Amino acid sequence: MKKSIKQCISSAKETGSAMQWVLVALLSVIVVSLVFSITKIGIRYWQARSQVSSLQKDIIDISKEQNNIQNKLNSQKDPAFLELEAREKFNYQLPGEHVFVFLESTSSLALEKNNLKDKIIFWAGKLGENPKNWAKYFFGVN
Repeated sequence: MKKSIKQCISSAKETGSAMQWVLVALLSVIVVSLVFSITKIGIRYWQARSQVSSLQKDIIDISKEQNNIQNKLNSQKDPAFLELEAREKFNYQLPGEHVFVFLESTSSLALEKNNLKDKIIFWAGKLGENPKNWAKYFFGVN
């Protein structure tokens, strides 16, 4: 079973060619996997950057909202603001003031029908206590 030199060379060429194909296939698989890995990393990087940008915008918005709330809180400590809120929301008056109520509608039926009870305008002047002044105004009682 002796082989000739030509047969040995041709079999070596075939074996080398097969090894080259295996090597090319292996390198191709490695390159493709690297491309996919790099692409995946790039996509994750881009998503992280967009998320960071979105969170930075949220931080700016929340900071503005925090400043607005802090300003409102600081203004509520002001006695003038507290007095104004008490007058507008609770219809309070200072001692010695007289409150006049002006209705936007002249008819009380229209007032009830149109639900304008909330649209009463209050004006406070320094004339005395409110219940006594109402009694004076409507009934002429001192």
